[in-house]
Amino acid sequence: MKHLIIHVDEHLQREQLIRTELADKIDWEFFPAVKYSNLVDFETNQEIEHMFIRYGVGDSGPRILSPKTILNKFSGKKYKYIPANNLETVFKPYNIFLSSAQISLAISHITAIKYFFENNDAEYFVLCEDDIKLNPKVDISKLYDEMLKLDFNICLLSESPYHKYNRPKLKGINNYFYEILNHQYSGSAAYCIKRSCYDIINNMNIVSFTSDDIFGILQMDCECKIVQPYDIPFLLNDLSKNSTLH
Repeated sequence: MKHLIIHVDEHLQREQLIRTELADKIDWEFFPAVKYSNLVDFETNQEIEHMFIRYGVGDSGPRILSPKTILNKFSGKKYKYIPANNLETVFKPYNIFLSSAQISLAISHITAIKYFFENNDAEYFVLCEDDIKLNPKVDISKLYDEMLKLDFNICLLSESPYHKYNRPKLKGINNYFYEILNHQYSGSAAYCIKRSCYDIINNMNIVSFTSDDIFGILQMDCECKIVQPYDIPFLLNDLSKNSTLH
């Protein structure tokens, strides 16, 4: 199983910790992150502006969406995003500040997924952030063998800092895995994604979510099946308190 680790090159402490934690225990390599410091508003060439907004539960009325264009000054690539003050979604019943770091991390996830499936024939791979470590209590090879017997689109493989290990359970599948309910995902720093999601993600041209929210969008809007093991193979390492891109 191939693992891509999203990482900013100059973050040497994170790099060393990943090399120490993962070593040769799994098949992995670093994938260069899209750095938020390279992103500017395309029209103004200024830093992206944001507002702090409370999203209430229930129908708060229509919002006008105003997609903006981001320019990556390093690569020359352009992306669309929806500013936080105009973001409309059905599964954000809490405060959200969509920062440039969150946008760049979401773009990094999408870019990594596209890169892998465009350059490999495999039907699946694992995408991770660089704040993970292996769970010593889990036999990851055995878990992967069981995982690949399942019908799923995405399998979440890391703990959530807010919900700990478990997401809301829809139903148990076997002794190892369960299918999870639609909900707002948080802290999914490692997940296996199948090629069946590639066409969906490949058509995404507007970033309107943090990297973790992509699971809820794929599940709620695209009917993707998402599962999780009872015993997760990846924990958060000592640097997990800070965003991957900070």
